Amino acid sequence: MNDNAPYDLEKLNPDKLRLKKRRILFKRFFVATIIIAVISLKLMSLTILTGGAISSLKANKPGQALQKLLPLNILNIIETYKLYFNKGNALFIKGDYSSAENNYREAQKSAPKEFLCQITFNLILSIEAQADKAVEDKDFDKAVDRYEEIVAIVKNTKCGSTSSEKAAEEKMKKSAKEGKEKSDKAKQDRNGEKEKVKPNEQKDSNDPTPTEEQEKKLNESNEKGSKKRQQNNEDKSYNDRKYDAKNW
Repeated sequence: MNDNAPYDLEKLNPDKLRLKKRRILFKRFFVATIIIAVISLKLMSLTILTGGAISSLKANKPGQALQKLLPLNILNIIETYKLYFNKGNALFIKGDYSSAENNYREAQKSAPKEFLCQITFNLILSIEAQADKAVEDKDFDKAVDRYEEIVAIVKNTKCGSTSSEKAAEEKMKKSAKEGKEKSDKAKQDRNGEKEKVKPNEQKDSNDPTPTEEQEKKLNESNEKGSKKRQQNNEDKSYNDRKYDAKNW
């Protein structure tokens, strides 16, 4: 090795040396910088789309909210529970309680514990609405199953420790109590319907005129149905009672 070899003059030029290092650093971190930029842009878009959807929900425009949430079906890989929760709320407002229920159940799967019972309460309301509709349609077996499902959900759900979760827990307990009462009432109505269709063995089959007892039961049944329909029309408080994501 020749110890008397001349120095590389380029190494003695600090400007060229700095430029060379910058080029090396740029090549090394270019891909990482692009990835970070894409992630940042995506997070911003998620926030904008979600915020727009919530604004549409507050304006009682569920169809518009669903359109704004549509891109999130592909883009959203972070906090997916918010997507399903807001879709559930939009479908709830539209009166599509079955689809709302499905989305709330999806939201439950990835939701952190501090939001679990708020989501679950909305799920309970969607089930309650379906059960009430079943009663209105005189499908008492279905109604009883759904009301009792509410009781089971509340019993097996553990809420978080935040104030919102505590409030949701209290609402859930109240819904469970109401669900039990509605279930008992649906069972009574179911038994009443079965009793009403029993043939009257003492009645002449050729006589189309109802007996006084049958007339009384028929009037009572019609009165119950009328009161229930009136209650359903007056008590449209599902949307007022449910949670939204404005504080999340």
